[in-house]
Amino acid sequence: MAPEKNSSGAGTSREEAPVKVPAKDPKKKEEKKDEDLSEEDLALKQQLELYVERVQDPDPGLQKVALESMRQEIRTSTSSMTSVPKPLKFLRPHYGTLKAYYETMKDSDLKRYLADILSVLALTMSAEGERESLKYRLLGSEGDIGSWGHEYVRNLAGEIAQEYTKRQGITFELDEEMFPDDDEREALLEIVNNTKLSEGYLTLARDIEVMEPKSPEDIYKAHLLDGRASASASVDSARQNLAATFVNAFVNAGFGQDKLMTVQSDPSSGSSGNWLFKNKEHGKASAAASLGMILLWEVDSGLSQLDKYFHSNDNHVIAGALLGVGIVNCNIKNDCDPALALLGDYIDKEDASIRIGAIMGLGLAYAGSQNEQIRAKLSPILNDAKAPLDVLAFTAISLGLIYVGSCNEEVAQSIIFTLMDRSESELGEPLARLLPLGLGLLYLGKQENVEVTAEVAKTFNEKIRKHCDMTLVSCAYAGTGNVLKVQNLLGHCAQHLEKGETHQAPAVLGIAMVAMAEELGVEMAIRSLEHLLQYGEQNIRRAVPLALGLLCIANPKVNVMDTLSRLSHDTDSEVAMAAVISLGLIGAGTNNARIAGMLRNLSSYYYKDASLLFCVRIAQGLVHLGKGLLTLNPYHSERFLLSPTALAGIITMLHACLDMKAIILGKYHYVLYFLVLAMQPRMLLTVDENLKPLSVPVRVGQAVDVVGQAGRPKTITGFQTHSTPVLLAAGDRAELATEKYIPLSPILEGFVILKENPDFREDN
Repeated sequence: MAPEKNSSGAGTSREEAPVKVPAKDPKKKEEKKDEDLSEEDLALKQQLELYVERVQDPDPGLQKVALESMRQEIRTSTSSMTSVPKPLKFLRPHYGTLKAYYETMKDSDLKRYLADILSVLALTMSAEGERESLKYRLLGSEGDIGSWGHEYVRNLAGEIAQEYTKRQGITFELDEEMFPDDDEREALLEIVNNTKLSEGYLTLARDIEVMEPKSPEDIYKAHLLDGRASASASVDSARQNLAATFVNAFVNAGFGQDKLMTVQSDPSSGSSGNWLFKNKEHGKASAAASLGMILLWEVDSGLSQLDKYFHSNDNHVIAGALLGVGIVNCNIKNDCDPALALLGDYIDKEDASIRIGAIMGLGLAYAGSQNEQIRAKLSPILNDAKAPLDVLAFTAISLGLIYVGSCNEEVAQSIIFTLMDRSESELGEPLARLLPLGLGLLYLGKQENVEVTAEVAKTFNEKIRKHCDMTLVSCAYAGTGNVLKVQNLLGHCAQHLEKGETHQAPAVLGIAMVAMAEELGVEMAIRSLEHLLQYGEQNIRRAVPLALGLLCIANPKVNVMDTLSRLSHDTDSEVAMAAVISLGLIGAGTNNARIAGMLRNLSSYYYKDASLLFCVRIAQGLVHLGKGLLTLNPYHSERFLLSPTALAGIITMLHACLDMKAIILGKYHYVLYFLVLAMQPRMLLTVDENLKPLSVPVRVGQAVDVVGQAGRPKTITGFQTHSTPVLLAAGDRAELATEKYIPLSPILEGFVILKENPDFREDN
């Protein structure tokens, strides 16, 4: 079909479709348009207009004929895609009419027929972001989608991806209209609110027989080292006790029992309940919060065990307990909102550490919930001229987490005004850099929606202007794989600057954030980061290990492992510390023996350097995260979906690591707990229709990309057969090894409900 004069050119993208401008006299305009058409086209146009009228006829017989004819016209024309097909173009003015009539129709086959047609018309007509093509496809008849043409299928696939990015992780209310049966509604609420997560995780732990609590010494394995280093491992210093607190929290996360915090105090042994007081001042905050980590996802028993710390006279202990409440509630929704009830009263206390504990706790407990009540409580803190900088920084981060990826204007304005009002000396502080990050999290993955805010950021104080710009761009394009943005960020990293410029470090992290979307991008980014190591300034070299850690999080690639091992012996201690922490991140929850060996050797190498030894311990805790049952990977569902809250938690922790000495090694070490947002069991747990665990054989192997391959190619290679529950490593995929059950989810990951296959017959 040759494209005519007034066609919108090649392709059918909505941007290219002609925009109707109202003429002074619409009738003349219509006549003129009709004159331009050939006789054949004019006849087709009139024919289609007649069909539209007939569709609205009360006689079902006429309706059916009209719908069939309209369907036929669209289908025969869709085969050519050099221009907008003529039937679609002529039906454009009637899209609204047909939509309105559809709503008035009674449920019938005819209504589903019309939904099919509306779904195709939505291809060129629906507004950006409305996903109407998918909406009407689901309401339409179950039929062969391919017969509507390639462009329609392509558009539908795009809308399905948008829709997925939009069921994931959102909590929604189930009312009595949707589910009149109380038991059914209760069961669904448990699934939506993630209430079963702790139970399922412990089922996995029992099955794999790792319930026995581990102490930090079991992880350090000091007996494998030579004399002097092993002697230093047992030294009782506040810094080493703090490290042991974190290791204990990471290793026993979610198990509900450990050997430091949950043991009943026994006066004869002299250890146990006193562990809290083996930490100094702010160390007690992390120690009290670590109890929340051990009781992760176990809301009821977690709150009752943390309760004793609320009556302490030590403000740091109370602050830790408040943070612990947030950690326990992380990724779980509870109908009675215990976190808000407990933490809300402490937000405006005098003591800064208590305020930070409550604010960070709310950020963790309600990440991604867009809770208006919390915004009303936290926003006034940002407008308070007397509030200390650390309280402001954590408030901005918490609001960023709660409204992650929402582009919420009110929150954005509050943070912008804070950045404008603060003095130059305050904006030079390391913690001030968390303010732009809070702003960036609001636009996480939202691409060009950040542009207005980025323009406003150009008016900020020059101390933080570029830093803010880099942070906003890297957050907005995180997980998109946009090569132009990677190129732009690399350009910023190539400049040689005077001292005191801080914006290159977030640009380096930005490269990893944008490129982590798919495997090829990851490989290319790793190579680019190698170049930056060779030619970059010192502040860039300090960020490169962290970027590598993000690219391969919980996925220990040998080449990255070797690079980080090399950097962990760097002469610049900041580079070495970043490399050590990143070794922990790439091995997170894998129990990787090679990384564990490297870290043991590093603990002996740095036995005199308290700061680096602290980082080595943290990394050892991360490698054995949840005794090897947890992952930090923000991608899930076979790398198809990116969890915004998980990614937000990881980048907050990485931005804090850009200035190790001031934040992690200073008194804000509890930012490490932001990682809890990304912690998920790397399991496949199959349950029956009553949500009771069900053991079935599954094949687990390396995933193979079969997109676009003909026939039914194998989706996994090098598989082994296990009985569920099973652990899935990075890049693994599982498939059922029996036909007795049918999974209700196409992706076997996390919790999967199975129903019995009615056609299955046992072979005798």
